[in-house]
Amino acid sequence: MKTRNNINTKNKCIFSVDNAFIIKTWDPKMEKLCYKSAQNVIGSTLEKIFPMLCEKVALVFVDGKKKHIKDFQSTCFLGTDLTANISLNPLKDRKGKVKEVTVTLSNISGGCPLDKTLSDSEKMIEIGKDASTLAHGIRNPLNAIKGAVVYMNEKYGKEPTLKEFSKIINDEINRLDNFISVFLSSAKGKVELKSTDLNKIIKSILVMIRPKTELQNIKISKNFSPLPRVIVNPFQAE
Repeated sequence: MKTRNNINTKNKCIFSVDNAFIIKTWDPKMEKLCYKSAQNVIGSTLEKIFPMLCEKVALVFVDGKKKHIKDFQSTCFLGTDLTANISLNPLKDRKGKVKEVTVTLSNISGGCPLDKTLSDSEKMIEIGKDASTLAHGIRNPLNAIKGAVVYMNEKYGKEPTLKEFSKIINDEINRLDNFISVFLSSAKGKVELKSTDLNKIIKSILVMIRPKTELQNIKISKNFSPLPRVIVNPFQAE
């Protein structure tokens, strides 16, 4: 059984090579292990797929004896740190000459960067789908809130406090809507940065939290000093 970032299979993975070091067979488990199909591997040289096995296999063709390699590591696994126990079994013809060597991998373990990349890609695709759905879902209540603010302004626009809060709410809705647009249109999730007045951001926050602080009998002391403008994303900074 193969698990993410770690391969631990009780089943053996098998392939074979002939006396010209050409790969003759490549079972389905090898396909999953190395991410190489039988169609692309069969007919290739062993050196191309498992260069560090060539010398060991050559000895089997010479002396006709089985070989066992414990904790074998090979860069042929796409640069991974996979390790395995390997058995090299000679297949002889009627004259006793080795015509093929069967390579059996067992006790396979280690991390696979390609597997992790595929896993991460799958996760990012799912996150992208969820984020897109969430973003579109947020826009519906935002439009409803914006409509309510417009209605209150038209009917009660003479109230100074309501007018002040309505403007802030409307500005925040527009900024959030713009943020969602940038988020959805940016394939790489780039954030828009611009010259920002931090005092202005803090003042808007103070207005928004004022009702809550008054209810909790909290007094806020403020003393704004001139600050240099900074390059940030205003939405995230707030």
